[in-house]
Amino acid sequence: MHRRHFDSMEGVVKPAMYKYAFLFPGQGSHYVGMAKTFFEESLIARRTFEEADEILGMHLTKLCFEGPITELNRTRNMQPALLTACTAIYRSFVAKTGIIPSFSAGHSLGEYTALVCAGAITFSDAVRMVRRRGELTQEIADQGHGAMSILDRVDPQSIGELCKEYATHNQYVAVSCFNSPNQVAISGHQEAVEKVEKAVLGTGGQSTPLIASPPMHCSLMNAVAEMLHDELQRLQIHQFRYPVLANATAEPYGPFGCVADRLSLQLCQPVRWAESIQYIAERGVTCFVEIGPKSVLGDLIASITPYAQTYSVGHIADKQELYDRHTRFPFQELVSLCIGAIASTPNLCDIENVQAPSDIGAIVTQLRELDSPHDMDGCVDDMIKPLQLLGKALKCKGVPQEKAHGIVEDIIAGYEQYYELRAAVNSIVELGA
Repeated sequence: MHRRHFDSMEGVVKPAMYKYAFLFPGQGSHYVGMAKTFFEESLIARRTFEEADEILGMHLTKLCFEGPITELNRTRNMQPALLTACTAIYRSFVAKTGIIPSFSAGHSLGEYTALVCAGAITFSDAVRMVRRRGELTQEIADQGHGAMSILDRVDPQSIGELCKEYATHNQYVAVSCFNSPNQVAISGHQEAVEKVEKAVLGTGGQSTPLIASPPMHCSLMNAVAEMLHDELQRLQIHQFRYPVLANATAEPYGPFGCVADRLSLQLCQPVRWAESIQYIAERGVTCFVEIGPKSVLGDLIASITPYAQTYSVGHIADKQELYDRHTRFPFQELVSLCIGAIASTPNLCDIENVQAPSDIGAIVTQLRELDSPHDMDGCVDDMIKPLQLLGKALKCKGVPQEKAHGIVEDIIAGYEQYYELRAAVNSIVELGA
């Protein structure tokens, strides 16, 4: 087992030898059968798909695994399907490895997944929101006037100038994704996009049109961005477990960080992906892990920061290497997390309550003395015990129930038994009340 250290400022456990970033892909990484292996092998992955089915009132799981691809490709279906698949993969992977990243980012739609996995928005809220995002963008795609294309072996600055050259009053085109030093996406009206593609092909570049795609990340989406912003403002935002970079700014969100503003901006401004990866690399991250059904971001990362290690959890060999590197013992780790959360949570009790410190010390002693179960993964009943002691300690510290609920929720988020433990969170927190 690799040595780990507890970061009391963030309340998480990190492997001491590696500094990770988790990356979540967007459109183009979906396919019929995506995440099915995780669904078959992991309880938490299955529960994630089942929750999405219930939220949407449709058989999203069946669509993901059986298709047809024509229906899965529809933006209103693809967006919640990919968010669900990537969230299921993330939960399964973290439950197995215990890895907590130093940073996270998602490309386009992947930004929603990154926010879910960092705890900033709930999975249920995100599924509903990306379904709505998909419906709004599908309306634009169905009009057939807009287009989007990936351009390779190009200079981003030159493409920007080319777009200005071909854009007219009624035919708009612009760079919509700065993906790497030699890859961009362009979006705009069909005719203008095709003219830029033709010019690129004439100079040795490559173009890959995105079939039936709306013109994402450009000013043609301004009206959609405004409508989505009104709905995003109603989202409840929670504390981030770790920093997430926004596509529109290439910088981390703040603690509760203007989520509505940045997610709506993302629809009508370019994705600054290369800058985001550079930001993360400059802060000492050496391992980039793509959390998605297949590898689509690895080559981009390699071209932006060639000395980084890149992994794709959707690739069997990469996944196994990370599994082998990070053996974890969930029960022992849970006890450590509970002790760490007690240590890092301020005492909010009245200063005259002199009994609280001794009570807390006794609880920490009980946590240290808990026997490891025979099943080292820990059954739900075993894992509830340290959480109940944590609930008592938080009560001794005068932590309000809502905040205590959030602390416990953050701790259990990385476990295979998450759904079962989540069902017990209210009683755990109330026990301390």
